[in-house]
Amino acid sequence: MEWSKSCRDAVGFLALVAVGMGLLYLRDPHSLLVPTLYTEDGVWMAKLFNQGFWHTLIHAKGGETPYFVSLNILLLQAAKSLNAACYGDSIAHLPHFVSGLSMAFYAVLAAAPVWLLRPFLAPAARGLLWGLVILMPLGDSSFEVLGRISNIGYGMLFLCFCLLAWRRSADRSRPWRIATADMGVLLCATTNPLCFPIVAADYALRGRGLWRGGVPLRTILSRSGSARSAAALAVALVAAACGMGLLESRPNPFLKDTIRGSELVEAVLARPLLFPFVFPFYSWLSDVAAVAGLAVLAGVAWWLTAPASNDRRLMAAAGGVGLYAAVATVVMRPGLTRALDGYSTTMLDRYYYGSSLFMTAAACVAVSAGLRCRTAGRRGVAAICGILIIAVYAGGIATLVETGRSRWHDPPARDFASAVAAAAAEPIDAPVVSVQLHPRVWHASFPVAAVRATAIAVAADALRR
Repeated sequence: MEWSKSCRDAVGFLALVAVGMGLLYLRDPHSLLVPTLYTEDGVWMAKLFNQGFWHTLIHAKGGETPYFVSLNILLLQAAKSLNAACYGDSIAHLPHFVSGLSMAFYAVLAAAPVWLLRPFLAPAARGLLWGLVILMPLGDSSFEVLGRISNIGYGMLFLCFCLLAWRRSADRSRPWRIATADMGVLLCATTNPLCFPIVAADYALRGRGLWRGGVPLRTILSRSGSARSAAALAVALVAAACGMGLLESRPNPFLKDTIRGSELVEAVLARPLLFPFVFPFYSWLSDVAAVAGLAVLAGVAWWLTAPASNDRRLMAAAGGVGLYAAVATVVMRPGLTRALDGYSTTMLDRYYYGSSLFMTAAACVAVSAGLRCRTAGRRGVAAICGILIIAVYAGGIATLVETGRSRWHDPPARDFASAVAAAAAEPIDAPVVSVQLHPRVWHASFPVAAVRATAIAVAADALRR
């Protein structure tokens, strides 16, 4: 019976991922229509070709404070391997595999909370959260996020949060679930370093009760598989943190900019936290309206969760981590306060994606708590809140979908295969060849054998046409 239920859950999860991928491509198909390698996707892919998997896994991410981007490199390696299996040395189709794996990640990110937060969410709220993640507004264009692996790290903090919540509710008699959650948390933390503090806080809160009970650590570890898994995770995280501390840092002017105080409310509160609920009329806002809007949303959510303490704690935790992510993002990238300009632009939207996920999750937890409440008034308000959120997204659907011409301010003029063929047309007297990526100022060096094989494949394809 248990095996049958697990199989049904797995099939349901995969089906939801498949539907999610389809909707994401309907929303923005441009990573397939004009397949390019975007920014670090191309740079890291070139490193995989030239320096190998392990070197790239460790040294991919530089900057003032280097860190690991494990899942990014794992997915890019998977794209490289799939391309080699299907097309040999030619790299003309690399962007297609990168696009597919990126969309699969975002579809998994939408489907995962449906299962991981199932104990906390009513069915209607789970469906609402799935839809909100799939349709997460990304400013004027989703070009730099959907179909790109380079920016998946912003969603890993949300996935880490969901895994920690699931771990708390998981059946302790099935230790494989605990171990799976901890391995997922490790992958999240070694992809997005913002995970480290929330993992430490969660485990500290969980272990406080055991320490107060006076149970010796050796006894805890000997009797609890969950504790042993947590201890192994702690060791791995400490080792990862020490490893990141040994990496060579590189200057990053964007991180050395100064914070513009006049844009702090927009950068910390309005764009990352309020935007998912007001995106069609975001340009109408002011700092006062943004603060007031967040206060109203928080007040309604607090009232809806009043009869359910567990739901309230989860909602508050989601909102708190979202705020932490928003503040940390601005502190680490002060240049963001200079990119925003009085609610006239939302650039650079990729940085706010993760924080916005937490706010949608907090809203869905509040709606769920209200729907499951015995009081008719709270059920009615929860239903109205859910309907209003759906109405906002239905009314703003035109800004979420880019099936026609991409609204990205700098669309690619040619695809990656054409860029490789153009590079192959130049005289080659080195083992690697510089290939133009997107945006145009980005370049990466690929092995000459791959470049020549791609040029032959492009020429053969042109003759067939």
